[in-house]
Amino acid sequence: MYCFLRHTRYSLALSKIYLPTSRQFVFSFNKTSNKLSFSSAAENIDQALVNLEAHLEECVYKDKVSKFKELLTIQNQYLVLKKDNELIQKDNKLIQKDNELIQKVADLKDILRKQDKDFALFATKA
Repeated sequence: MYCFLRHTRYSLALSKIYLPTSRQFVFSFNKTSNKLSFSSAAENIDQALVNLEAHLEECVYKDKVSKFKELLTIQNQYLVLKKDNELIQKDNKLIQKDNELIQKVADLKDILRKQDKDFALFATKA
């Protein structure tokens, strides 16, 4: 009996049947399924990806090229504005430091004038 079950198990076993993947199933309803030629899961994956990429280029990328270029120009403008803002902030900091130094110099000049006046008054009294 065991021998019979063992032989029937192997004799009834089906050869490998590859079920379609979800991508193949979706594309089977599409008009472009003839272009993609998915035959089985054992097919070369790289070739399937190349076929899918070609399909996407034909259908999707063609419509989005102008928007992608616009996005790139906007990103470039953003980077330029960001660099300009950084330079402006650095310039503002330098201007602020210059103004502080000018104020300190003016304060020191006032102190020196007062000391000169005090020295002149002291010299005239002496």
